Order: sequence, then C-alpha cells, then structure tokens
Amino acid sequence: STQAIKQDPVCSIVCTPHMRHVISRVFFTVPYLTVVRCLDCEPRITGVIDGPLEGGTPKAVELYFPCTVTNASSYSVGSARDGLASSGPDTSLSGCIHAGSFVYVASEEVGFQHWFDSAPDFIGAAAAVDGNDAVELFKDGVAIDVFGIVGMDGTKTLWEYMDGWAYRSLNIGASNGSFAIAEWTFSGKNALDGDASNAESYNPFPAASYRMPVGALLPAAAATCAPDTTSDAAACLPRLTGVAH
Repeated sequence: STQAIKQDPVCSIVCTPHMRHVISRVFFTVPYLTVVRCLDCEPRITGVIDGPLEGGTPKAVELYFPCTVTNASSYSVGSARDGLASSGPDTSLSGCIHAGSFVYVASEEVGFQHWFDSAPDFIGAAAAVDGNDAVELFKDGVAIDVFGIVGMDGTKTLWEYMDGWAYRSLNIGASNGSFAIAEWTFSGKNALDGDASNAESYNPFPAASYRMPVGALLPAAAATCAPDTTSDAAACLPRLTGVAH
C-alpha cells in the first residue's frame, strides 16, 4: 500500500510517512492519510513562579514561542485566582517576537529584576499569582494553553507552587487548553523560602530550559520580523532568551 502526502495550507507543512512515528501528539490519521495540525507553532506556557521576595515577588509567567510572530497582539495572558472562574484575557502581548524566544510576563519589575538580574518583557496583573492560581494563554480571546485547574483553588493540591515554581517538562507540547499535571515539574511548596536570587537558590527556577517535542513540526517558510511590520519600534530587537542562574 501507499500513503498519501497532504500539505497543510495553513502551516505549509508537508507530511511524510516516517513522521507517523514521531509526531503522535500533533496529528490524527485515517487510512493512508496523514493530516498535520498547527499546534506546534503556537506559543505555550512553560513556567510560573511565585517568589520569596517582598510582596511574594517575583511573580511571573514564562512563555515560549516556537515560531516568529510578527504581531503578538493576538496573544494575551490571564489568571484564575483562588478557585474562581477564568477572568479571561488580561495582559496583552505586543510587537514582533522571534522564533525560539522565551518571553516573561511579570507582575512588576523590581522584584523580577532583583531575582533574575534581567527585566521582564511585559508587566501585567495576569502574572500576580499566589502559588495556588491557574494561568491561561489566549489567542484572540480563546484559551490555547493553561497551567493549573481553572475554578479550583490550588492550595494543598499537587500543583501548588507557593514560594516556588512549576515548569513544563521537556519535549511536551502545548496543552490545547487542558492541564495535565504529569507534564509538569514542581519545586515543591516553599522551596524558594530564604533565597535572595535565582542564581543563589538551591532549587532555582529552570528559566529558558524548555525544549520542543521530538519530531515537532514547524512551518516550512517561517515569518520574520522586520521594522516596517510593526508599530513598536523596539519590538524587532532580539528577545530575552535566557536568564542567568
């Protein structure tokens, strides 16, 4: 028998038969036909931190962008606090974000700067989490990724991260709007207590350590950032891709 090859018109990806063995998370099959969805190119939540400094800072969300997004205004971050329902999109992103970038949304700048020795990319209320709150990533108002269980207070649950952090496991793709605790690594509650910075911590937040799933599919012709494609003059400068620790 033979297997048809189908090109996804949105992602411009050509599927070949050998991909069946390596991309089971991102495609569905019918006999002799492989159809690829574009999940791998969407940004995803890769980490959350509720720090031990004054005011519980740094409070931040780490996002990873597998592909270049020339206008990130379609994406926003929200949080569902203390077991309440989703508040919806809260903190909007902007500008041009390069492929392979880690982007940091923090509740404020001073504590983040002190802890990581670098500034966050965006500041907004969506990142003001307390270690028991769920976090959502939205595209055009629709949740495409989530950490935690929306509508549940995370206190005394396996996903609590008070004075600690949670980080997406290596080679795990975006959740498509659902949360699977097995796909995350946790520092444990109060793991950062007494620490003055990520660099000095015995259990540091593993910033910018996420890696794409093996066999992940990306567009054949990726977008690029150019100064004339965005109104944000600084947006096309290289993005923060790591934090020293």
